[in-house]
Amino acid sequence: MVRNRPGLLAACLEKTMKPKIKIFQDLGFSAEDIAEIISNTPSILYRSLDNGVIPSLSGLMSLLGSSAEVAKGKLKEVKEVLLATEKYDISCIVSNPGSFICSLEKMIKPRMQVLGILYSRN
Repeated sequence: MVRNRPGLLAACLEKTMKPKIKIFQDLGFSAEDIAEIISNTPSILYRSLDNGVIPSLSGLMSLLGSSAEVAKGKLKEVKEVLLATEKYDISCIVSNPGSFICSLEKMIKPRMQVLGILYSRN
């Protein structure tokens, strides 16, 4: 990643990187998940925290519910359900954030059951 983005070496760890990593930690992502997100989408480290990362996450949270805690809980629950299938990894989830707006009980879980049945037939 440093070969493709040498500017990372000059970035201020305390002011630039740690606050962005903290946001993902607060949302329940593990260290491994965060490392995968950053390695697959290193532009996150270049985006402004106040003008890029936080507004994007806030917009996503507002789609999921009015309370930030409810939104954080839903993000974590959807992530855990998708990862538990062992068919998806964190980069797939991050690449397709639309899954966070779907109802877990009405859409995601039933589709996972159907996919489980289809996979078992092969």
